[in-house]
Amino acid sequence: MTQSTMVPVSQQERIQTIDIIRGLALLGILVINFTVDDGEVSPGEGWTSFGNQIIWWSVRLFMDDRFQTIYCLLFGLGFAIQLQRAADRNAPFAFLFLRRMIALYLIGIAMQIFTSIGYGVISWYAMVGVLLLFFWKIPVKFLPVLAIFFFLLAWTRDTVVKINYESKRKELLKQVVTVDSTILEKYVGVFENEQKVRLIFIRRADTLLGEGPSRRFILIPLSDTHFIRKDINHVLTFKKDSSQNLTTLEVKLPDGRIIKSKRVNTDLQAALKKQLSQRGGSQKREENPSYMQFISRNATNTWNNIKSFSLTNFFWRRNVGSIGYVLVLFLLGAWLGRKKILHNVPANKSFLTSLFKWGAILGFIGIATYIGLEAWSMIKGFRPNDYPFWLRTIMEPIWNVCITLMALAYVSGIALLADKDSWKKMLSIPATIGRLGLTNYILHAVAYVLILNNFVFSLGLYGKIGPLYRLLFALLAYTLMYFFSRWWIKHFKYGPFEWLWRSLTYLKFQPMKLKPSVENEKKDGMNL
Repeated sequence: MTQSTMVPVSQQERIQTIDIIRGLALLGILVINFTVDDGEVSPGEGWTSFGNQIIWWSVRLFMDDRFQTIYCLLFGLGFAIQLQRAADRNAPFAFLFLRRMIALYLIGIAMQIFTSIGYGVISWYAMVGVLLLFFWKIPVKFLPVLAIFFFLLAWTRDTVVKINYESKRKELLKQVVTVDSTILEKYVGVFENEQKVRLIFIRRADTLLGEGPSRRFILIPLSDTHFIRKDINHVLTFKKDSSQNLTTLEVKLPDGRIIKSKRVNTDLQAALKKQLSQRGGSQKREENPSYMQFISRNATNTWNNIKSFSLTNFFWRRNVGSIGYVLVLFLLGAWLGRKKILHNVPANKSFLTSLFKWGAILGFIGIATYIGLEAWSMIKGFRPNDYPFWLRTIMEPIWNVCITLMALAYVSGIALLADKDSWKKMLSIPATIGRLGLTNYILHAVAYVLILNNFVFSLGLYGKIGPLYRLLFALLAYTLMYFFSRWWIKHFKYGPFEWLWRSLTYLKFQPMKLKPSVENEKKDGMNL
């Protein structure tokens, strides 16, 4: 049999249920990023009115991290669909998929530069996505097993690192010494890391204080160069140059990473005043910077992120890049795709019903317990490190397991609703947005920047509005995305960024304009 050329997916090959799930996932991501995943919006930060608290806790309890999880699952599912299409056409797959991930990585970089959002999600998805090529010939029944294996591997590694760190921290605390207060002055100064985040150290009587981006903290001396920040268990080491001057600060995190900062020569009082003014949520790094200044700063931060890339962070970084989170979800999504669970909902109705029921029950129990502990901590003024080490160690994996269970429950529930005729018209709204998944993901970042960030032609509402008004802005943005998407797909084959992605992948410009016959088909489809 001769090999055929791999071509972009046609409209007839689209699976409506997946578009619906993607569109609703985008709604969830939009709401989450505008509310609980941002700074200066929680009840603990002053937003304590009834309306704000209802929105905050509702989003935390029913949405937070679940819709990002669904987006990850859909990425793996899309990989499985592309793999099956390539096999059906006897077309080459691996090299094309690699080009597709490279193109997505570049789009993520551009998104980060122009919106300050994207490098930590899209580009990391692209990098982790390359790992899927190692599993494309694995029998489908082993994919969930591999997902569980990588989750446990990452959790075990993380736990071992934390245990070792906790043990060393306790030993260090036994070595707490009294440092001659006359030498504390040499630690006073401004230290800045590659991401331009500053730690400012000042002396108050016989105590060394640090002023970070979010809070003040006290340093406990372990020696004349080692201190411990007890509130979050970070060990700080001041390094000397050949002239015995303190020029570098190393902060060792509980997961083993080390963040280095350089001492900068600047006016201490001016730097301290700026740090304290930014901490209140004003986010005014520059006074109404121009958009060019905004993207210049983003480009610098992005380049620093690229330069600081390491395989250790790639495999073990929490939340975004770790094999214990993103790769796990990609593999579960690939399993759903290769089993064709969403291709034929009626044939899989029993499985989807069971997944919805047990995923919702077990997931909600775990998440409600976690959120209850969070609420109790907020009421009592506790910090995470106030809890026993064993509790801190198990809460994160419990959260990750439970959000995955609830995400699978949501996917199942949406698929079952989409199979009902009475829901088809209502669900055509998220389906329309889901067809332009990448474009609308980028547009949600644009909406965030224009509404919340601070530069000349943005509203600059960060720190000025709470969860309630942020939710209203998110719903407004979603509505505008719907009307834009509805208009666009009436006239074009792909969304603008989907077109860019495909063109970069296939190394040639893809046709954009719809043919009249296809345009009529789409108009009919919009009325479903």
